[in-house]
Amino acid sequence: MKMKKHWGMQSIFIGITLIFGLTVFADQQPAKDFRSTIQSVNQLLYAMEETGAQVEQVQLHYGTAYKTYNQMEEVKTFAKEMGEKLGLTQTTNETSTTTSAEYHFQRLEQDVLTTLRIIAIPSHNQAGKWESYVTINMSTNPSDLNGLETQLATVYKGLESVEIIPQFNSCVQGIVNDKLENDVQIKQLNKLLDLLGAEVVEKVEDPTVKSYSAYSPEFPSYIWTKDKKMNVQAAMHVDQLHDLTRLTIGTPIITIEY
Repeated sequence: MKMKKHWGMQSIFIGITLIFGLTVFADQQPAKDFRSTIQSVNQLLYAMEETGAQVEQVQLHYGTAYKTYNQMEEVKTFAKEMGEKLGLTQTTNETSTTTSAEYHFQRLEQDVLTTLRIIAIPSHNQAGKWESYVTINMSTNPSDLNGLETQLATVYKGLESVEIIPQFNSCVQGIVNDKLENDVQIKQLNKLLDLLGAEVVEKVEDPTVKSYSAYSPEFPSYIWTKDKKMNVQAAMHVDQLHDLTRLTIGTPIITIEY
């Protein structure tokens, strides 16, 4: 997992592949409803707090390929309808060229920031037609998850009305007020995964980042990495500038910078 991701119109197809590829696999094992997502967030929060980290941010992410449209104007109409269904406001004018278009919507409600992005690119299979993609991000602080649950219910209802059954990636990020040595980072990550009942299936360790991918039967969704199931990612990164260590957990994958 890269530490930073930047999406540009010039590389929009690559960006779409990275955003949506893993999510599609996760959709093969959908959770029953939005309460399963909230339950996953609570499990991640509990494990992080048990390690002694201070939780800073909770984030949900979902992305999916949607319909193929005959005209760009149809995508624009769908984007505005979707924004209205979710109670969001268009934040910028549409960004469009002859090869792509983006529509952005946003709302801050109950300390939850909800962002909708709808993208259109020419179809690779049907000449003259347009493929559409939907991305939703929700972020909040961890002080009160009631607002997140309320806003997530609204998002689920809106998506289901257009026949999208979402499976959100859940992420929690926190900090440890110290620059932890390598062995301590590894110990913390192992403790975190033990708390989640997870077994490591892959890991990356270098002087700047420790990143573990694991599988836990405690979470309803998973993706495949090679020939193994994976539904938990945990990473630690020493922030030299601020003299602290950042801890990030995600299920089934990490979707925020770390």
